[in-house]
Amino acid sequence: MLSLLGTQRTLVFRRVAERAVRKAGPRNNNVIQPQQTFRRTQRRSHSTSPNETDELSFFETVQLLAFRGALAASTVYVITEYCVDVTLCEGPSMHPTIQSSGEIILVDKWTTRRHGMADGSVATERIMAAQSRQRAYQKQQSKTTCSKQHSSFFWHEPRVSVSDLPPYTWSDAWKQMQSPLSVGDVVVVQHPSRKGTVCKRIVALPGDTVIGNTAPRRSTFYSRSNVSVVVPDGCLWLEGDNPANSSDSRDYGPIPANLLVGRVVARVWPPFVWMPRGSPPRTNQPGASTVLPAGYQGQQIRKQLPV
Repeated sequence: MLSLLGTQRTLVFRRVAERAVRKAGPRNNNVIQPQQTFRRTQRRSHSTSPNETDELSFFETVQLLAFRGALAASTVYVITEYCVDVTLCEGPSMHPTIQSSGEIILVDKWTTRRHGMADGSVATERIMAAQSRQRAYQKQQSKTTCSKQHSSFFWHEPRVSVSDLPPYTWSDAWKQMQSPLSVGDVVVVQHPSRKGTVCKRIVALPGDTVIGNTAPRRSTFYSRSNVSVVVPDGCLWLEGDNPANSSDSRDYGPIPANLLVGRVVARVWPPFVWMPRGSPPRTNQPGASTVLPAGYQGQQIRKQLPV
């Protein structure tokens, strides 16, 4: 079937080229007639009948339109399935980052497949990588401070709320898309227990310890297990920016990474705003979990960017 369509398409394009050459023939004697491989096309190329028309037949037009339509549809499918897509986000769980009235967000699907998770999807690998960075951080700080104890007092990676971040730029967005999935990214995932997708923020990755706050919630994932949960390998812990009105990992537990759809890079409408990576915005609503990063050994975690 594909070979037949390809042959017919070639004939259509060949006829169009022949008619264009015949039209240009009287004006330019240097035009070389293409070599014909079919007798029928040879007769038509030398025909001078006044009844001959240069318009495509109905069947040829339908073939050309069908080919262009299939090409456009396949291009759109590849882009939206593997590269980027836009989707409508509704619900109060991500307020104030995303309004509950319904906003259009831009989802990046390509870079998440390419880069994976930060430091890998295995807890032991992430713990070793974090402790290695912590030792390097302490060594660097010990050279600029008088006390080695002071340099080991802080965790090497700040956890800054998006409310305290400087304005996001194109350069910041590009760096984020060229980096692996990290804590603070807003993502879209398939719901683990029903049909559809949800938009949440990553608050923990494999090896991170999540300490639950169950006070404002009646039934949670914590009530079926321990108060603290270590995120297992290959999973994400997601929570909404509106913790008092969000159904997330506190209800259904860690999300397998294979349910990930993509990373939200911007709110397209209304109006266009980049989606920065960071801790949830500062709100007065209780219920958010406390997260201890993989490899954490009691250091103080900064809530502000170092000066």
